[in-house]
Amino acid sequence: MVFAGCFAAACAANVYAIAVYRTSWSELFTQIGYVAIISVVLYLLCWIVRLAVRLVIHVRRILK
Repeated sequence: MVFAGCFAAACAANVYAIAVYRTSWSELFTQIGYVAIISVVLYLLCWIVRLAVRLVIHVRRILK
């Protein structure tokens, strides 16, 4: 579910860029590889943040 959100965010950024730079809407499909790569990067960033939060929570429980 998180990856779907990352993919949707990358697609939204692609649509925004197409609209702002007034390029062809065919780029929505031709740039899907870049969208997939950006989705994976966003997912990894979310994963790192979630891991950091879990580690902080775990350490706080141990220190109590």
